[in-house]
Amino acid sequence: LAELADRGCRTMVLFLVQWSKADFFLPDYHTDLAFSEAMMAVKDRVDIRPYGIGWTEKLTIGTKPRLLPIPWHLVEREGRDGGCYLILLHNVDDQEITVGKLGAIKFSSGFYVYVGSARQHLEARINRHRRLRKNHHWHTDYLRNQTQFIQAFPIRTADDLECNVAQSLSLLCDRSIARFGCSDCSCDSHLFAFDDDPRQSKAFVDLLLRFRM
Repeated sequence: LAELADRGCRTMVLFLVQWSKADFFLPDYHTDLAFSEAMMAVKDRVDIRPYGIGWTEKLTIGTKPRLLPIPWHLVEREGRDGGCYLILLHNVDDQEITVGKLGAIKFSSGFYVYVGSARQHLEARINRHRRLRKNHHWHTDYLRNQTQFIQAFPIRTADDLECNVAQSLSLLCDRSIARFGCSDCSCDSHLFAFDDDPRQSKAFVDLLLRFRM
């Protein structure tokens, strides 16, 4: 579309935000940074129009469509390859794992959420956690080597939120692993255990959305 605009054509992208209470529109740079970067690159050449609409029970438009503002300054500030992240691991069976200088730690079966950060190259950091073959540098490298990688949840931001996220998770988890992943801060832990998959917990989803939004 940008190439067509350069040739003199009028081009437009229409987003229908199907929520009548929406106040503004943002691309989801947390989960698709490339898409957000593409929007930023062409915003002065392609007409991008997000409209908020609401529906009635009869599936007719119940409110007049509203053109939603796009706070591009937030996209420019926050839509970067840096911030913090959550790594969800699954430990199938009870086991004892030697974790660097922390020594041997008993990990019961269940799900573990690790909180980390990367000011730059966040995607590369997450991909490193996915891999099994690597030099063990962080505490989580030892745990990852003995567990299943389930999912990563990036929180792209220019602010340092790692410890805030960890403290919030400590209020939701079933237990935490003392001194894990927090040798460079004053937190008690950056690794939190859940008996059940936290993705099925509304409280966990709400926490993730709160820090992303």
